[in-house]
Amino acid sequence: MSLAKLARPKAKTVLGVDLSTNSFAFCIFNGKPVTWGKINFSGTSIYDKIIDAHKKTNSVKEFINVDYVCIESAIMVRSQDVAIKMAMIVGAVVSALADHQDMIVTVPPSAWQPYIGNKNFSKVEKENLKLEYPGKSDVWYRNKSRDIRKQRTMDFFNERYSIHVTDHDVADSMGIAYYAYNKLVNSD
Repeated sequence: MSLAKLARPKAKTVLGVDLSTNSFAFCIFNGKPVTWGKINFSGTSIYDKIIDAHKKTNSVKEFINVDYVCIESAIMVRSQDVAIKMAMIVGAVVSALADHQDMIVTVPPSAWQPYIGNKNFSKVEKENLKLEYPGKSDVWYRNKSRDIRKQRTMDFFNERYSIHVTDHDVADSMGIAYYAYNKLVNSD
């Protein structure tokens, strides 16, 4: 379900989730970050990781009492194999967390990142990055701008709530939760 399609529910608590094929970063948000962390998946194959993801998520579910589970919607990846593996992991985690269909909400990065003031690099910022670090490859500049934006997200939550988050996946889960909370709960 898309966040934009929801009517104003009477929700109080949301769970922001940032998934990868290796981990489940989360933040429970109720007007502020309440609990956050990261669970790493074990296994040598994607199938091992899927089973581990489901088991670990299911084991923490009893400690997670939320109105909505807000998962970052899939973004375009360069590899079809990665997209398939991500879909498998998302399915394993969602099936462990969801009590009912309408508690799952997807949040695109293009919505939550600008909401916290962390837009994609402008043309000027890209040019300044090239001036500051001359002679690097296009891939290096893309990675550097990504790292800067990840730090901006951590800084946003560390400064706003006087906390100390050092993991960018956890900070992303906070961004997802913050956006969803403000759109689902705290909107006019």
